[in-house]
Amino acid sequence: MDSERKVAVLFDAENIASKYTPVILNEANALGSVIIRRIYGDWTAREMSSWKQVILDHSIQPIQQYRNVSGKNSSDSALIIDAMDLLYQGRVDTFCIVSSDSDFTRLAARLRESEKFVLGLGEQKTPQSFISACSKFAYLDLLYEAAQPEKSEKTEKKAKSKGKSQKKAAQPPELEQSLGPIQALSSRLGRKTVELTGVGKAFDGKWVLRDFDFLLQRDDRVGIVGGNGAGKSTLLNLIAGYITPDTGTVTLGDTVKLGYFSQHGSEMNPNMTALDYVKEQGDRIETPEGTLTASKLMDKFLFSGPMQHRLIGKLSGGERRRLFLLGILASAPNVLLLDEPTNDLDIPTMTVLEEYLTTFPGAIIAVSHDRYFLDKLCKRIFALEPGGTLRQYPGGYTDYLASLTAPKEKKVKAAEAPRPKPKKLKFSFKEQREYETIDEDIAALEARLEENKRAQDRDGADYEKLQQLMQEQQELEEKLEEKTERWMYLTDLAERIQRGE
Repeated sequence: MDSERKVAVLFDAENIASKYTPVILNEANALGSVIIRRIYGDWTAREMSSWKQVILDHSIQPIQQYRNVSGKNSSDSALIIDAMDLLYQGRVDTFCIVSSDSDFTRLAARLRESEKFVLGLGEQKTPQSFISACSKFAYLDLLYEAAQPEKSEKTEKKAKSKGKSQKKAAQPPELEQSLGPIQALSSRLGRKTVELTGVGKAFDGKWVLRDFDFLLQRDDRVGIVGGNGAGKSTLLNLIAGYITPDTGTVTLGDTVKLGYFSQHGSEMNPNMTALDYVKEQGDRIETPEGTLTASKLMDKFLFSGPMQHRLIGKLSGGERRRLFLLGILASAPNVLLLDEPTNDLDIPTMTVLEEYLTTFPGAIIAVSHDRYFLDKLCKRIFALEPGGTLRQYPGGYTDYLASLTAPKEKKVKAAEAPRPKPKKLKFSFKEQREYETIDEDIAALEARLEENKRAQDRDGADYEKLQQLMQEQQELEEKLEEKTERWMYLTDLAERIQRGE
């Protein structure tokens, strides 16, 4: 929180339910010091009675605005006038506009033109024009839901039913989220991933890894086993760049985004809340399901509403480790390095983690003593042996043990069995040309999407221009999806060709 930032919170009471007040003030307080709290409405109207106690409890200044026309919202003009007065007085540098009404679009745009930060707070029905005009926008119904204790199954079904009945055009991706299993978050991984060539590392003259060659495939699931001190964590540290090899090279592709969950974790500010820690990775997190708020993501990883606002210093050791893991996953890595990830995790958290890793679209390298975990996750096992030798075995941990105990005669016979020579795969001329340029094509589409989003933020007050930009966004997203699917096919084909299939 920036203690120097002065915040004005302006409520459109005729457009917002009083129950949202605690989460509204919580979001505003996260921005800085709230020095002005004003709420606008016709307080002579009977339907405004629910606000009376809320206003008293939270020391909010009510502003009376009579309705000149029956059934017409009266508070808009008074709120706008006060906001402009505050702008010219220079008393605040951050405005929090609480409404689901598009009538405040021009106000938000004007405040941003004056280099003021504008936080919009409204329900999911809020028109896109007002959302785009704000510096940041948060959905009150989602924040309110996340802050509630666990709901009954009946309440969950009711909430989902209500959400589905709303117009699709006005819905952000968050609308269809539930607290069920989460699909993995990941950024795109290019053709070049992680390559180790002749890598060796010694400590005090003792080799823990010697002359190791390894090319990580895009969808690899690798488990690393070996005795204590064998060099398992050393291998992860070499890949992460925390230590340098004594021999050979470690090369990472340009698109590689590492997520490293180490045994010792990282230093965490004990005076920071758990929610703020996750928000450092991004307040809006993209998933294959759509966009998740940091709060919603924490719900999925068993951090309930009250726990999200708990100081890190007040969390247990297991909770801090879970939070550290969540912070890594929230950064959307495409290559995961996991060093004993199941240590100190309770069974519910382990279940969530396993569900997450099952859908993870990138590569995973995991050091673990958990046989069940390795069996469920891994497609091949790397075994570190004395002297720095690393041997590779196909399958999970059980397959690895079976290969160690298998009779030598059977191994010989299997080796001597003739294998048919299938026709080798190869690119067509067209596929080869497409494969060489598709990364650049995808990057260009992603750049155009980013520029489109910046334009929506800039021109949010121009409804016609905004509609054009949103149409362009949809077309670009469709093209990007087609290109990405084609990229996945070509990359898989290239890997199979490289393996000589």
